[in-house]
Amino acid sequence: MRSVGSSATRLAIFAIVMIALTVVVANTITRPAPGDQVTYQAMFTDANGLRPNDDVRVRGLQIGKVVAVDLDDASFHARVTMHIKRDQQLRSDTVLAIRFQSLAGIRYVDVQMPEAPGQASNVITAGHTFPVEQTRPSFDITTVFNGLQPVLRSLKTDDVNRLGSTLAAVIGGDSTELGNALSAVDDMLSYTSDRQAVIERLLSNLKSMSEHLGGRSGSLTTLLGGLEGLIGTMAEKIKGIIEFGQYGISVLRPLNSILNTLGITEETNPDLATILHRAIPDPQMVIRVLDSAPALLQSLANALPGENTARKALTCSKGAYPLPTQMAVFIGGKQVTLCKR
Repeated sequence: MRSVGSSATRLAIFAIVMIALTVVVANTITRPAPGDQVTYQAMFTDANGLRPNDDVRVRGLQIGKVVAVDLDDASFHARVTMHIKRDQQLRSDTVLAIRFQSLAGIRYVDVQMPEAPGQASNVITAGHTFPVEQTRPSFDITTVFNGLQPVLRSLKTDDVNRLGSTLAAVIGGDSTELGNALSAVDDMLSYTSDRQAVIERLLSNLKSMSEHLGGRSGSLTTLLGGLEGLIGTMAEKIKGIIEFGQYGISVLRPLNSILNTLGITEETNPDLATILHRAIPDPQMVIRVLDSAPALLQSLANALPGENTARKALTCSKGAYPLPTQMAVFIGGKQVTLCKR
């Protein structure tokens, strides 16, 4: 009897703890924004994934909650009703975008305030409805990866999450993640031998998503331009790479033979930089010697008999001072006369 009673007690305690945790999680998810609130509405061409109790945020900070997502009978657009804190002054040129909160599918409404409101911008009153021209619809991030499953299977889970989250942020309009997105794409390409085919598939998927968004994501356009430039560069260089593969061996094989003859072989000799440093410890000295070589050669040429060796006679009132032979060589072949004092 004691074991049955103790088991029942433990089960009851476990049930109470689980109920308490469930209540805490539910309150966290459905918690309203603090303070007095007012109602706004927004029309979206696509609100897929957005649910009541999803957050409304400004620069990552919660300012309200989504209370309803309905279909507008007149326009067949999604009508999203939101409760937002009264002290948040929305303007007539504010843009609302549905963004990913996580790759699990949770979304939120991002209120994008203009950095510098236009002259026609003014504070709107409660009950205002934002038209589709001022909203950015939802999208399914998984469509970006259609046809890329073989590559994605080779990636680590963290790499897939990073790729998905950065692309989702860029497509959602966060231009600050553009560099991270291109870096994540480059990491993905390192796992495939046919980089061009992967980029073409990715471009095709992003193009379809861009058409779905109606060109409303400037960051996505920039990302497409960056990927297009990447594949364009690859297309320009691929011919040279192929030619090098075809003809490079005919150059490298004799060069390798010469190096072997000189005793410079792999893994048994120091690297080339070490060899050059030992042979030429002072490169500046070599440069100075080579710089004086033309003058030295010209002086030697002038010292040899030739057809045009006649020089203009220069006279001194007290007679000329004979130059030493060494100086005559290093003055660069110029005619110099020193007069006696």
